[in-house]
Amino acid sequence: MGEKFTGKVKWYNSQRGFGLISGSDGKKYFVHSSQLSSKVGRIRIGTRPIFKIMPRLHNKGGYEATHVEIDISPLLGTSKPLTFRPLVQPSKSAADSDDDYWYQSYTSKLDNRSSAKKPIETKVVGVTYEGRQSIVALLKVGEEVQLIREPENPYDRNSIRVLRKNGQCLGFIGKLLAAELAPKFDNYGKPVEAVVTSITGGYYSNSNLGVTIKFNLPEITNSDTDFD
Repeated sequence: MGEKFTGKVKWYNSQRGFGLISGSDGKKYFVHSSQLSSKVGRIRIGTRPIFKIMPRLHNKGGYEATHVEIDISPLLGTSKPLTFRPLVQPSKSAADSDDDYWYQSYTSKLDNRSSAKKPIETKVVGVTYEGRQSIVALLKVGEEVQLIREPENPYDRNSIRVLRKNGQCLGFIGKLLAAELAPKFDNYGKPVEAVVTSITGGYYSNSNLGVTIKFNLPEITNSDTDFD
């Protein structure tokens, strides 16, 4: 189909390379990384794409987006769609890249006093090890979990374990973020409450599930760990 459509990315899994676009026509369109223009690089939630559509393959029903470009013309006051140059991918694993993303997001909040009390949202890492996928499968969005410091962990002295209320381990806070949080958690001296905000993946029988949680930094009165 030659007609071009506009919309907004509802969700996108960068590790799996696919997501969903909410079209301005009210319909939902599957999008795969193979259909991103070479000038786009990558997309994320909130991106406003311009795209064509075609019927989904393998009799899956519905339509998928093709020839996807990014429309930033509303920001620049021009009617001509613009595209971005590809982003240079770091020489790290996908998990490390995600960890860096959340770490940068977190530290930017620490640098901004007005944002210091805003909750931190991050992915739980290690959810594919030691049979944790079966535990993740039982989770529900909105479920309360606990963050427990684990200084005796032989692999990471800054380790922060993520547990369900029944004690089942979901995984850990990413290494870079944990390094920043560990001293504050140690001063707090108690488990920190968190809540599950999303469960991703599992779209195919062989795909893994992921977990995102949100929590507030513990209230600490020690001036050495204050944000001011």
